[in-house]
Amino acid sequence: MDDRDLWDRFSTLARDMSESTGLPATLQSAAEGAVSLIPHAESAGISMMHNKRPIETPTATDSRCL
Repeated sequence: MDDRDLWDRFSTLARDMSESTGLPATLQSAAEGAVSLIPHAESAGISMMHNKRPIETPTATDSRCL
């Protein structure tokens, strides 16, 4: 993948994320975009921690990320 292709893919991901409605859809778009942009990635998840509460993973592309 050359630099131009990478920038095009990031631009597409940014557009997809900006068109998402609500946080869950935006996070899912980000996780799916990570899998498509990172070579050899098979799955992705986004985990969040809030003030010493348990870590939660509100979105994942595969159950292995949970």
